[in-house]
Amino acid sequence: MRVVRSAETYDDREREQAWVFRIARNVLVDHHRRSDRRPEASSAVDQATSAPQAVAVDLHRALAALAADDRDAFLLGEVGGLTYAEIATATGSTVAAVRSRIYRARLALRERLMPPRRLETAVIQEHTEHD
Repeated sequence: MRVVRSAETYDDREREQAWVFRIARNVLVDHHRRSDRRPEASSAVDQATSAPQAVAVDLHRALAALAADDRDAFLLGEVGGLTYAEIATATGSTVAAVRSRIYRARLALRERLMPPRRLETAVIQEHTEHD
C-alpha cells in the first residue's frame, strides 16, 4: 500500500528497485519503533530446536545486534542485491558511507557467528611454530 500511496514521489531517474527498497526500509523502521515500545516475549532457543533453526536464530540475533544503518546497508546489498550507489540512494547516504557500513557489518557478523577458536589448537599451533 505504501508503494501505491507514494507513487507520485517516484523519480524516473532512479531505479525502481531502490525506490521500493527505500519504502520497505521505512516500513521496517516504523515497525521496529512500534515494537520497541511493547515488551517482547523471550526468544530463547528451545533444546529441541533443530540445527538449521538454531543457526537462523543466531543469525537473526547477530543481525539485530548491528547498528541499524550497518544492518540496513548489509541487507540491501546481500539480500536485496542493490549496488552501493543504489543503497546510498535508498538510505540517503554516500557510497563511501555504504561501503564502510557493509564492511563493519561483515566484520561484526563474522565475529559473532564464527565458533570460538579452541584453546588447545591455538596452544599446539604456537608450540609447533616455535620449535
